[in-house]
Amino acid sequence: MKCKFESYDKVRPAQLQKSAADIKQLSVVELNKAIAEHLREYFKSDISEEGIFNFEIETTSVNGIEDAAMLVKYTEYPLLIPGELQINGMARLVKMNKDNLKSDVIPAIFLFRGDESFDSLDHEKIHICQYLLDSHYPLSEEEFDLFSSKELDDAAVHVLESSGEEKALQYAIHAVCFKFWMEAEAVFHSQEKQYYEWLEHVYRTSMPIACFEGLRELLGWENDSWNTVRKRFSQFCSEMQTEVDWIRTMLIGRALHDEIVVAHNEWETEMLFGPIDENDLDHDEEYEARMNIFLES
Repeated sequence: MKCKFESYDKVRPAQLQKSAADIKQLSVVELNKAIAEHLREYFKSDISEEGIFNFEIETTSVNGIEDAAMLVKYTEYPLLIPGELQINGMARLVKMNKDNLKSDVIPAIFLFRGDESFDSLDHEKIHICQYLLDSHYPLSEEEFDLFSSKELDDAAVHVLESSGEEKALQYAIHAVCFKFWMEAEAVFHSQEKQYYEWLEHVYRTSMPIACFEGLRELLGWENDSWNTVRKRFSQFCSEMQTEVDWIRTMLIGRALHDEIVVAHNEWETEMLFGPIDENDLDHDEEYEARMNIFLES
């Protein structure tokens, strides 16, 4: 039985070669325009109009294929986002309106801190491969097109307004779950293979429970919808742990969903009380002490 979670390295070389051929067909002016339009659409008022063009464009190899993606390096940080939410880099599919291209999108990696963001380059290359796979479980093809073109909240509101509450709920669940899978795989294969470091990094880059809580407020989910979200995310975590060999091996004796809930609770505690000082107390003792203070307040 085919695994639902297609590994990033299964991306077809022909797909990356097609991207490389398309990039060669585009002028710097066309690329600059497309990049600016994409970032305006995605970030809206969270990007500086003065700084939106402060970048240099190169090409970079992806999965062994030369020049398969654009590398957009900013010389000044362009985003108007609070410090704790700032983004070092991201991978996107940038739409191109040109008839002679093999595809209507070009893979792009954005490094918002220029060379300082190079430690995330391998991570973002994995995301490019994930985008270019044939399957994006649990997203449908239509949902993936929306996921790859809009920010999560904007996409969810778009589905709500165009297709109603049930479809918006489904999209939200699928999008957050897919983002969680993307980060789990990219972190493991590019940065962290030690369990606790992997878990913390994955949670901080995907924030599934926090995303669901934000969407609950935005979309006005009642208890029945919220219970559906919780049940479906738990099921998705179980599927990941059952079907993906390296996750199953790493989590022997643990349940992925339960571990993510703990990671979320620790993140919320840090938001309330600041980072844990591991020199003062054992990690578990400090966390328990803080939660007792919170529960008693």
